[in-house]
Amino acid sequence: FVMIIKNMKIIPAILELEKENIKNKINYLSTLKEKYVLDFNLIQIDFCDGDFVENKNWLPQNTAELKEIVDLEKNFNIEAHLMCKDTKKYFDICKDAGIKNIIIHVDNFLDSDRETFLSILTESADTKINLGLCSKLPLMRERGEEILSLFGSNRSQFTESDFYLQVMGIENIGRQGEPFAKESISVIQANRDIFPEEELKISVDGAVNENTFSIYKQAGASSIVVGSYFLKAEDENQLIERYNKLKS
Repeated sequence: FVMIIKNMKIIPAILELEKENIKNKINYLSTLKEKYVLDFNLIQIDFCDGDFVENKNWLPQNTAELKEIVDLEKNFNIEAHLMCKDTKKYFDICKDAGIKNIIIHVDNFLDSDRETFLSILTESADTKINLGLCSKLPLMRERGEEILSLFGSNRSQFTESDFYLQVMGIENIGRQGEPFAKESISVIQANRDIFPEEELKISVDGAVNENTFSIYKQAGASSIVVGSYFLKAEDENQLIERYNKLKS
């Protein structure tokens, strides 16, 4: 059985050490979207703390810092991917800055601190945040049903917002340009076998290129998060060429 999502969405991703570089990338993508009429309405910004994941990049320490980015004139919305031990701190900063798509890692909550997790669920529903659940790939493989149960038991709260799953396509998260992890395909397929597209959106993050794109699509992904394949292109012409390969 193969579930192919016809209109799989593309979400460019930004991972940077400095806030100014994030702003520059947002301006660059916004310009390209307008110039070439690109079909994406969301970009993802990765936030890594150097504790939950080995890599560390720029992290907002307060709402005002992040508002500088959120309030930039742009033609898409922002999604925050929180790869941080102190999930609640950065969730609150993102929420208060006006970000409506936030991805958290359940690795921090499966065995402890369920109270904090439930408070995040409640706040997400109350403030109409689209909440994404993610985990490192080994945990998603081993305890996928348990992670899905978090979705199933709380989905009724999300009447005006989305509750979705993000599967990592790489083992070593928090970095761009990492190799493709084949195990991610079985994880996508297992989740898609349980939930059809209209009940659960599945986003895939990592190792996206013209070779893996069709593999993710055939596995049942709703959207793909594209980092270095786009933003490490030699110039805008190569970026657009790569974009067109994914859209063809």
